[in-house]
This record gives sequence, C-alpha cells and structure tokens, in this order.
Amino acid sequence: MKKIPTISDVISQEERDLGKFQLRKVLPPNGGWLEAKLTNKHMDFLWKCIDKRHKEVHKDLAGNLHGSYSLQDKHNNLIFYEQVIQPLMVNWVDIYGDIVFRNTRMLGKMIPVLNDWWVNYQREGDFNPMHDHGGLFSFVIWMKIPTHWKEQKKLPRCAASNSNCVSNFQFLYTDYLGKILTSTYYMTPELEGTMLFFPAELKHQVYPFYDCKEERISIAGNVSSCPVPPNEKNSSRISINTIGSLYNV
Repeated sequence: MKKIPTISDVISQEERDLGKFQLRKVLPPNGGWLEAKLTNKHMDFLWKCIDKRHKEVHKDLAGNLHGSYSLQDKHNNLIFYEQVIQPLMVNWVDIYGDIVFRNTRMLGKMIPVLNDWWVNYQREGDFNPMHDHGGLFSFVIWMKIPTHWKEQKKLPRCAASNSNCVSNFQFLYTDYLGKILTSTYYMTPELEGTMLFFPAELKHQVYPFYDCKEERISIAGNVSSCPVPPNEKNSSRISINTIGSLYNV
C-alpha cells in the first residue's frame, strides 16, 4: 500500500520551525466588586442609623419602592466612611486598579466622600429597574430579607418561568466582546448583613417579590469626590491621589 505523505514529509526543518513561538495569556481588565460580611457590631450601628433616618421620602432615586429615607448624619457619616468605606475603597484599588479614579485624578487633589446614603423599604411588587449611580463607588447592604428565592419561584405566577430572577438582585455588564452578562445574588435570609461595594457606573437591578407582607430593608449609598477642604489638610482621610499611589497604579 502506497504511503500517504504527511506534512512532515514535504516541509523543511526551517519551515517546521515556524510552528515554534512564545505565548502568554492576556486577560483584559474588566473590574469587579467586593463582597463583605458585616459583623453584629456593624449591624447594630446600622440599625441605629436607620432609627435616626430622615422623615421625608428621598427623591430622585430610580426605585419603585414604598419608601427610601436619607441616613445623612454628620457623625454617622464620618464613622461609616472611616471604618467601612475607606478600607473597602483601598482594597478595591489594590485588586482592580485605579480605573474608577482616572478622570477624577486629573482634576487635582480630591478626596472621596460619602455624599449620600439611604435606607430602602421594599414591599411585595416593588422593584428597582436597571440603573447606575453617580460618583465613584456605590454600595448596598441587606439588612432584612423576609423571603427565599426558591419559595418565590414556586409561586403560581413564577413557577412556569424559565427565569430565576424573581426577588433577586442582579448586576449587568459586558464582556470584552460586548456580550451582556449578568451576575445574580439570590435573595435568602442568609444574605442579611452582606454588603456589596462596586463602581458607581456598574448597572444593577432588583426584581420584585410577591405574597409576603413583610418588608425587605436595605441600605444603599454613593461615594463621590470633592476638593480637599482647607480645614482637612491634616485629616486622616485618604485623598484620591494617595489611593492611586498606594499600589503604584
């Protein structure tokens, strides 16, 4: 039987060497978020903040909710920023780089500030449409979750759906090919005390829950930037330029 020639039989050694080259894996930066599990001390502090919430409904928010109320308080803002927000911000830059700060750092010496935070009361049928926030970073903390997504999925209106979105929180983003991806947090009481810290421009949404008369309670807020006030030149507050230089980003 006549031998069938292979490519090795018809190419020279020089041509074979064309198949040899160095490779390295390249992963384009796509960012992410941080997930923190708060302690009982954190939760006690936050419930006290909620007890001092403003009485007027917070306006200019995306949520279709029964009530959102500002938690702005000079003392509580300082404590929460210094003890929780600032460490999360530094860790985010350590992991993901300075992409959030690039435009802001061009404006000169700026400092991040907790410019707004509020408590949300979500009742059955309420929802938060896809949206993002202004500023540098945003966060959400689940204080009380009275439902379990698996039980919600069993409800007659949800059981036949090919989606598991009912009652859940979801991030939306694109991969490097432009495909829209989602990452879902499935709501259960076990997520109480969980805090997500993410870039303010990251899209997210909250689906409604049904057939439950208890409220879901969450806290959300934004970190923005402002020029360093004259009386804060010796403050322990970390500037945006300093955050960027901490890790040579």
